[in-house]
Amino acid sequence: MPDLRLLSILALCVIAGAATSSASAASTNLISNGTFENGTTSGWKGTNATLTAVNSDFHSGAWSARVALTSGTNYSIVSAPRPVTGTSAGATYAASAWVKGVGKSICLWLREYNSGGSQVKSASTCTTSTAWTQLSIPSYTTFGSGDSIALIATQSAAVAGNSFLIDDVTLTTDSVPPPPTGTVALWHMDESSGTMIDSASGGVADNGTPTNVVQGVPGAVGTAYHFKGSTDESFVTVPTSTDLNPGSADFSFSAKVNFTVNPSPEVVDYDLIRKGLSTTAGGDYKMEILQSGKAFCQWKGSAGNTSITSTNPVPLGGWHTIMCIKSASAVKIKVDSVLKTKTFTVGSITNTAALFIGAKPNADEYLGDMDEVIISKP
Repeated sequence: MPDLRLLSILALCVIAGAATSSASAASTNLISNGTFENGTTSGWKGTNATLTAVNSDFHSGAWSARVALTSGTNYSIVSAPRPVTGTSAGATYAASAWVKGVGKSICLWLREYNSGGSQVKSASTCTTSTAWTQLSIPSYTTFGSGDSIALIATQSAAVAGNSFLIDDVTLTTDSVPPPPTGTVALWHMDESSGTMIDSASGGVADNGTPTNVVQGVPGAVGTAYHFKGSTDESFVTVPTSTDLNPGSADFSFSAKVNFTVNPSPEVVDYDLIRKGLSTTAGGDYKMEILQSGKAFCQWKGSAGNTSITSTNPVPLGGWHTIMCIKSASAVKIKVDSVLKTKTFTVGSITNTAALFIGAKPNADEYLGDMDEVIISKP
């Protein structure tokens, strides 16, 4: 006969585990203003529609967004900028939103676009209910690498005077993108406190020491680190190692960033990743955000010193991936799927300086969140 007491304990453990899993998933919401609790519709745009934050009818909290038809027969609320960029093929996402309409079809969409702007895949779920109703896309698997995903809620067959409400919008992922070939240092930044752990296999354990960093904030994948800017200088220090010195090899370093304000003239720029200064023997390399909002990569090696600036500014809000790439005869910068190349021979870079993430000592302090920092020697 089964031990009923043991079965009860096991059942409670399963329930507790499920609750823990749900709480973890909720912390990875990629929609920055899905509850509208700030009383605005920032992070969204309307297509054939006006958007208004309202506090007279909502699913939870005290606010929702009203989406009102302005023209045509289909109108939408669209996440802006797109909450997912630089996808990895086979990554999984889940989306949810609560909506309340007028009896016409309201659909929640995930639409995936390639770097050329063409839609390559989509998924949707719809309702015609006039009461608050949850729309869920429980699992969406990305089609390609380097794509972007938009979250959209649309009402069709609309007539003049139509509007709908939306609240509690989420887009989550539990997928960790595979690191590039030749990854020698990989920091997921998933720690809630203490040492920043290097998850790359083999080589040196390039663990880092956070200083004044807020750990455990919602990230691009899992959790992330928040850097406080010039008001309370925060950074991570990683001791020098052979992993972090490219020598003459091909070399790349990348990070996912989410910030809402560009560097001020007083800050000058945001140092995201830096190993060495311009005066450091053996050369240096760094990744920055300039006052213009554009990403910037710089290398100084045995054959010369060069830099490259991104074509466009990094969009404010939402997660974006920046990558700096050095090969034997060229340097490149990539922001999400937009790549820019410059012919140049840097030569060898090998120094004894520590690697800093988020600032250089006493200057260029980053204000924003960072996740998934990767260094590779392909």
